[in-house]
Amino acid sequence: MNFELNEQQKLIQQAARDFARSEILPIAAQCDREANFPLELMDKARDVGLVNVTVPAEYGGSGLGAFDLALVTQELAWACTGINGALGLNSVIADVFHVAGSVEQKKQVFSRLNSGEFGGYALTEPDAGSDCQRSRRVPCAVVIPMCSTATRYGYRIRLWRNSSSYLPEQTRMADIAA
Repeated sequence: MNFELNEQQKLIQQAARDFARSEILPIAAQCDREANFPLELMDKARDVGLVNVTVPAEYGGSGLGAFDLALVTQELAWACTGINGALGLNSVIADVFHVAGSVEQKKQVFSRLNSGEFGGYALTEPDAGSDCQRSRRVPCAVVIPMCSTATRYGYRIRLWRNSSSYLPEQTRMADIAA
């Protein structure tokens, strides 16, 4: 079995590495200190194909797979795990709809992601918080929780549900949630 990257994978890895070194690393410490994510970075990453990596080609995406996303993730996270998480979240949302969405949902969501909208997700369980592996209820899944209270703190939003658990703070409101 050959474990070498093929030429396309090497190009993807190099593009992500170059982007991480030139665009993310110079601003990573400042973004961490200020708890800030520069939105223009998302546009730059999208322009070079490092966002929405797993959106299927038939819906306007690159059609790349999980391994390609892992290559991108590894290189971007080298520079800053926080920025990598923000850039990679759209692929998480894409995967949810790729696996479980109807054709109409896929058309709508993938079109919105490709046009520059942001995806977001949160999960919570009263007995496990956001650690779905500790939940005793159902197998881990990404869910849309029902929230009873949302409070804005500057650019952060904290959501509470039934006062027994809360969702992680979100740095921006997502355009699409799953």
